[in-house]
Amino acid sequence: MKLFVGVDGGQTATQAVVGDEHGTVLGRGESGPANHVDEPGADERLRVAVEKAVRGALYNAGLASATLFAGAHVALTGEIEERRTAAVGRAVRAERLTVGHDAQAAWMGAFAGAPGIAVIAGTGSVAFGRNARGEEVRVGGWGYLFGDRGSAFWLAAEAIRRALDILDRGRETPLGEAARRHFDVGRLPEIPAAFYRRNLSRDAVAGFARVVTAMAAQGDVEAVGLVEEAGRTLAELALVALDRLGLRRGEVALVGGASADPLLRRATGRELGLRGATMREPLAEPVVGALWLAGTGQEGGRA
Repeated sequence: MKLFVGVDGGQTATQAVVGDEHGTVLGRGESGPANHVDEPGADERLRVAVEKAVRGALYNAGLASATLFAGAHVALTGEIEERRTAAVGRAVRAERLTVGHDAQAAWMGAFAGAPGIAVIAGTGSVAFGRNARGEEVRVGGWGYLFGDRGSAFWLAAEAIRRALDILDRGRETPLGEAARRHFDVGRLPEIPAAFYRRNLSRDAVAGFARVVTAMAAQGDVEAVGLVEEAGRTLAELALVALDRLGLRRGEVALVGGASADPLLRRATGRELGLRGATMREPLAEPVVGALWLAGTGQEGGRA
């Protein structure tokens, strides 16, 4: 029996699944975040995260840790640089190893190779899709400083940013009060100060998005507006991708941790519907998409 492994290395966690030549999942493993591009020791931390997740998947499948895979695909957030690919190569034993952007794995899991667009709304945001001619396109995914609109980090940071704007006017909003409680600070300006000093990680900031969406569900007007804006932004990523691929009335799958929020999904689906596109449920999760890519040996591309 040939064995394959798929890895989804994100900004929050790294997941791995081991499967057979039919794409059946035999075991799963998980470890910490794989994206440390702006932190010391980034490549080694990437290697450890991938290796630990793969070992966990092998253990849960009842297989030896020294197993040689027929194929492996590792999906990563951010740009796929040579040094990151080399780090992954030291973590996985495979006859054929491919490394691609995590958006491609999300698309494969959502559509199993059929035409469509996958939009990841996790700590960051990005869209990826393919049409019937095999043409691929990626939209967004430029990181928390230059992109990631509609993501959990964007939603949290925008809530804090707007709360700071109101504080400049001498008032504090419910979102500002919620941010102080969530981050356990006495003054709102302590939050950006902690982030700039790297005492507060991107993932920790993104965690505040859950508070924002919870407040939106309770009817807080400012929070509702933010979630609605995030949904419209995610829809726009998909619509740009659909247009570039000639799939103007195509299908879109929304995946990622932030996408689980009902209000965000509704806002995204409504905007897509107004523009003639359809939102559908993904067939499988991104890490399974990575497993399927391991079986086909496909690598990521950008149109």
